[in-house]
Amino acid sequence: MKTTRTLAVWFLALSLAGLLPSTASSGTADCCPPATTLPNEKREFPVTLAAGHPWTFEVVLAQGWKVNPEAPSRLTVYRKAAQGWDLVDRKSSASLASGRAAMPSLAPGTDYLLQAVIFYCGTDGSSACMVQSLQQELAAADRGTNSVLMFMESPR
Repeated sequence: MKTTRTLAVWFLALSLAGLLPSTASSGTADCCPPATTLPNEKREFPVTLAAGHPWTFEVVLAQGWKVNPEAPSRLTVYRKAAQGWDLVDRKSSASLASGRAAMPSLAPGTDYLLQAVIFYCGTDGSSACMVQSLQQELAAADRGTNSVLMFMESPR
């Protein structure tokens, strides 16, 4: 209970500080711009995905850790537009609880941005929960991978 309450306070503080995008879900450019700052953010090299094919986002956790289904984890993909960004797809905590999410195909010749905020905890129920974020540019081409992996740090 204490962990869930702490996470709720964390999420509220991030939202009030403007560090999390709105929860609107339309596909318009003014819907929900990418967050300018993410908690405990990692930036990875761009990934090229296979154009025209669905792909998978996967959270890779050390043994003994799991995505916290009660915390506000999210995954958002944006498409670069003439003036800002358009929402392509968004996954919420419920969709990410398994650590995997099926994502739609991307068109070649377009710039994309992936932002993920994942809350995770030890499976024993007594460990502290952690948050890690990922920001990664995506592209689509004839030859590309079919997944994006997010490797989570675990305390020693």
